[in-house]
Amino acid sequence: SGNAALGLQELNTQIEQNHSKRGILVWDRETLIPLLETYGLGGVYQATASGFLGYGNFYQLYGKSLKQHISQREIEEHSRQWIDNAIEPTKGLLCSVIEAKIFASQCLAKGMIYEAISCHLTLIRTILYQINIEKNQGDIEQLLEMYKQAIDSLIETSRQYFSDISSLWGSAGKNLSSVVSGSNSMMAYFIHCSRIMEVIGCLYFIEQGQTERDMIISFLVDFLSNEPGCANIPSDYYAISLVLPVL
Repeated sequence: SGNAALGLQELNTQIEQNHSKRGILVWDRETLIPLLETYGLGGVYQATASGFLGYGNFYQLYGKSLKQHISQREIEEHSRQWIDNAIEPTKGLLCSVIEAKIFASQCLAKGMIYEAISCHLTLIRTILYQINIEKNQGDIEQLLEMYKQAIDSLIETSRQYFSDISSLWGSAGKNLSSVVSGSNSMMAYFIHCSRIMEVIGCLYFIEQGQTERDMIISFLVDFLSNEPGCANIPSDYYAISLVLPVL
C-alpha cells in the first residue's frame, strides 16, 4: 500500500544516512510479474510428460492473452492442473498464484475484464482445495489469508466490470443488443447476457456494503426485466449463470 511504501522509503533513508548501508530492495508485484514472464516457470513444473504439457500450455495461453484470443474456458481447463495430484501441493499453489496473476494482468491490460475475473475465480478454487486437504493449522491460517486477498482482487475486478457494464448499458438506452456487433451478434448477445448475470450476481454475495448490494439488486432487476436474452442461455455451459442471480 501507499503507507507501507512511504514507511519503507523513510526506513531506507535512515539506513543510508545513519549506517551508510544500502537500503532494502523490495520487489513488488509490478516487478515480479515481468521477471516471471521473462524467465519462466520451469522450476515449478515437474519433469514429466504432463508437467511439460502444462508448461507449454501456459506459454500458449500467455501468447493468446497477448493477442486477446484467450477464452474463459481455456483458462478454466488450464487451471485444473493446479490441483492435479501429480504436482506437489505447494508447487501447485505457487504455480496457480503466479499464472493467475500473469493471466489476469494481461487480460485487464487488453480490456478483457470477464476473462480476468475467471483468472481470479480459478485461483480461489485452488486455494479452497488446498484449505480442504491441509492438516496443519498454521498452514491453514496462511491459506485463509491468501483466500481473503484473492477475494479482494475478485471484488475489485468485478466492481470494475459492473461499473463498465452499467455505463455501457445506460448509454445504449438499456438495449444491450444495440451495442453487440459481429457476424454472430445474436449468439454473442445471449452470451453477454449470461456473463453479466453471472458476474454481477456473484458480486452481490462477495460485496460487503449494504448500499452496494442494493445497487446490484436494483441493476439486476432492471437488466433482467429489459433484456430477453437473460431467459435464453446459449448452452448448458452457461447454466451456472442463472444460479447466483436467482439466489
